[in-house]
Amino acid sequence: MLGSVLLGIATLLGLIYGFLVSNFGHWRRRGVLEPRALPLFGSFPSVIWPRQHFTIDMQDIYMRYRETNSYVGCFLLRAPKLLILEPRLVSEIFVSGFRHFEDNDASHMVDTSKDRLIARNPFVLQGDDWRRERAIFSTLLTNGRIRTLHSIMKRVCGDLCDFLAKDTTGGGPHDGTDLGLRFTGETLFDCVLGIQARSFSKDPLPLIRQNQEMSSENIGLTIAGAVSGLFPNLPRRFRPKVFPRSYDRFMGGVIGEALRLRRSSPQDRNDFINHLLELQKEHNLSEEDMISHAMTFMFDGLDTTSTSIAHCLLLVSYQVGMGLGMYL
Repeated sequence: MLGSVLLGIATLLGLIYGFLVSNFGHWRRRGVLEPRALPLFGSFPSVIWPRQHFTIDMQDIYMRYRETNSYVGCFLLRAPKLLILEPRLVSEIFVSGFRHFEDNDASHMVDTSKDRLIARNPFVLQGDDWRRERAIFSTLLTNGRIRTLHSIMKRVCGDLCDFLAKDTTGGGPHDGTDLGLRFTGETLFDCVLGIQARSFSKDPLPLIRQNQEMSSENIGLTIAGAVSGLFPNLPRRFRPKVFPRSYDRFMGGVIGEALRLRRSSPQDRNDFINHLLELQKEHNLSEEDMISHAMTFMFDGLDTTSTSIAHCLLLVSYQVGMGLGMYL
């Protein structure tokens, strides 16, 4: 009996191991250098075992092979990924060859039938759907509209400085990620919806809490990333929902209300929401499409920008601290 149990366990472990390494050799068979990867961990162990940010794992591979190779084959868990090392190739992919690279990791993680909030986001679409929605969305980013956004950002920068001046009287530490989320939330709400979220007041709109939950407590996004890495060929219909339903209801309601208010009280303002209303007539967009397009701008600029701001604040504080140390 015990022998049968041990044999069953050994067989199961063997099958799991075989599954985890089944994609290894994908790049070697195509004549591409494939650095050694680990079962389950792949080429970026910090995705599973967070001893450092997984981008540092990428940097280690880059530094090891940048002088000898233009690219190497890697694995995100067990999903094959090509890591480009040569700047000339990176430029070619992003500029002249960009039309051939419409698919990305996010497009394999999201089931747009479940996450309707970002169903029109080019970042999660593939093929002709990607080309069509990108063509619609790219018309929003004109020079005139960017100038309008710049003036809004200057106002938000002033609000951030005032907030820091008032909040530093006690001498306590600041949460850089929180400051970044407040800044991006305030900027995006005003730029996209024409609404001031009062992010730096004592009574902000619930946007701040929703953004924090979406940024730091999104279990769905974590699960979707793991599923995409372990089962890269899994059909979309089996992928989990990424956005919490509470976030769907909140953001969908706020964007829908902003659209209703702008229709009832038109403003001569060269901003995102006015252009979106024009696009609705031109492309016969549904209300759900409108909400999704607005959410594209807000979601894509939220977490990445706030994280960049947090790191900039950390570096600035480090430099200031070093300067004060040398002065003292």
